[in-house]
Amino acid sequence: MSVDTNFVDVFENIIAYTSLELNNVSIVFKNIDNDFIISNIKLDSNLHHTDIKITTLNNQTVAIVGLNNGNLIIFSINDGKIISNINISNNAITTFTIKDDSVFILDTENVLFNLNLVSYEPEVINNLSEFVNQQSINNITTLDDKFLISTQSVKLIDIVNNSTIHEYPGHLNAVKEMRVIKKTATESIFYSFSDNDNIVNFYNSNEDNKLVLVLSCNENIKQFNYISVNNQEIITIVTQNGNLEIFVNPFTDSTSNDNKRRKKNKINKKSTLQIKFQQFDNDLKISYCQNLNENHLRLLYRSNNTMVSYEFNYDISLKDYYKENKVEVKAENNIKNTNIINQSDISSKASYKEGNNYITQGNNYSNLIEQIDTILKNDNDISFSDLNLNTVNTSSKKKSNIVGTLTTILRQSLVSNDHNLLDQVLNTKDPKIIKLTLWKLSSELIINFLIRITDKIIVYYNSNNNNNNIYVWLYYTLIIHGNYLIKFNNNLQLKQKLSNLYFIIAKKSSYYHKLVKLNSIINNQLSRSMLYEEKLLSNYENDLIVDGEEYIDSEFEYDEGLDVEDDDDYQDDDYQEDDDILLDDVNDTGFDIDRDMIPLEANQHSDVEME
Repeated sequence: MSVDTNFVDVFENIIAYTSLELNNVSIVFKNIDNDFIISNIKLDSNLHHTDIKITTLNNQTVAIVGLNNGNLIIFSINDGKIISNINISNNAITTFTIKDDSVFILDTENVLFNLNLVSYEPEVINNLSEFVNQQSINNITTLDDKFLISTQSVKLIDIVNNSTIHEYPGHLNAVKEMRVIKKTATESIFYSFSDNDNIVNFYNSNEDNKLVLVLSCNENIKQFNYISVNNQEIITIVTQNGNLEIFVNPFTDSTSNDNKRRKKNKINKKSTLQIKFQQFDNDLKISYCQNLNENHLRLLYRSNNTMVSYEFNYDISLKDYYKENKVEVKAENNIKNTNIINQSDISSKASYKEGNNYITQGNNYSNLIEQIDTILKNDNDISFSDLNLNTVNTSSKKKSNIVGTLTTILRQSLVSNDHNLLDQVLNTKDPKIIKLTLWKLSSELIINFLIRITDKIIVYYNSNNNNNNIYVWLYYTLIIHGNYLIKFNNNLQLKQKLSNLYFIIAKKSSYYHKLVKLNSIINNQLSRSMLYEEKLLSNYENDLIVDGEEYIDSEFEYDEGLDVEDDDDYQDDDYQEDDDILLDDVNDTGFDIDRDMIPLEANQHSDVEME
């Protein structure tokens, strides 16, 4: 089951979107009105969401999240607390739908569960595999006391009687989304569309095997939104390429002629408007569109690893203009500081670090690494991983090619928000290549790049990961592009990131003073230990010397009384020695020692020599 890291949804004034941060999925909840992040849910690396829905429970806004481990999380968005984490199934949750105080949940084995939102007690209802010939059900929604389920086709089923009421035309691929948009006492209108398809089908719940309306887009569909206001029905569709298509009054018949061709045209509709957007002369991909009122839209797009809201008024009379020109979207300059709940089970408010949000690369970049590998092997005989080798005997021409290629890769990783590609670039260790790469990088991308590497430094610091290589990138970024960055001193997000960066660098630098002091203490202790050892060794050697000569015979103990006094210790020349001198211990031993046996000093002569 694939992980949807491009999930975006809006409930009242709250945006919910997902990101991937160092292989950990984060679900972020943001207030549209003040552009503040309210809270988030961070999942472990082995967990990911399978379905997310926002609703109101006991007068508070909650998010209900299905997980691939079979659990269902009920999360209070404003309080930032997990209300309950319930294990529903041993299999991954596929999808769920909410009705009153119940959540109906499907797992990957098509087993339907009912979770009571008062008691939080799950119960098994039935296995729905028989309704779909053992295929995997990917969507479910309630319709009164019945259920709409979808695989590639759509069915209305009655679980109580274990029967299929209606079966509707399907799609070539599995249905991605299915919802009811209009409901009366007698009938309901619902739609469905599939992955990699440009068709939206509309059905009447009372009509079997029949389509009410078919909307045909110019590009494959990503997101659908419907509104009915001032007797007008408006449908906006965001395509997978990030463009917008608008259908005005699609359910209104364009003609009363009943010939076959006209009948076909009644249910097949093309979009009224096709609008493309740009920012700084670059194509801007819209992630989500919400109809606020007639001709008034709220557009959401990703920028600097967050979701930005932009309100846009369109004019149907400019239909031809939109076909030929792209609408310029002004950049959001005031990205506010945010507070986030950084929680595991129960969270507490802390400063939110939103960096390292991962956004899956689009089709243009899905095989970019392999393409770059091929280019490098053909041109320079090296692979992408070889860029990280710090070789000394590399020619300047080859290094120039590496720098050019690395700059291109870095630019692509920033434009496409591809964190895996950025990590590959940041692993480069040659300072010269790093310097030249940043020198060639466009200044327009520097703020985004600085924010990204600052986020990584914060993550490395919190995880005690000593990746010193990233500080080389930071060093040359500030040196080469420092003058350009000064112009953006009012960018609040940049200020926040740099203040966090300053805190980390100041903290790390404080450790060096402590290390210097500790080094001094250790050196002093080592010096004292060496002096003490030298003194012990000197004393030990002195104990082995007798009258300046090494005492070898170990059968006798050394007696200091046997030493002959030095010349300096003699009396004056008138001093007379006795003929028979008694040495120390003579009375104790009971025998005389012949003084001729006493070792002579170097300047001492025997009596015979004196005579």
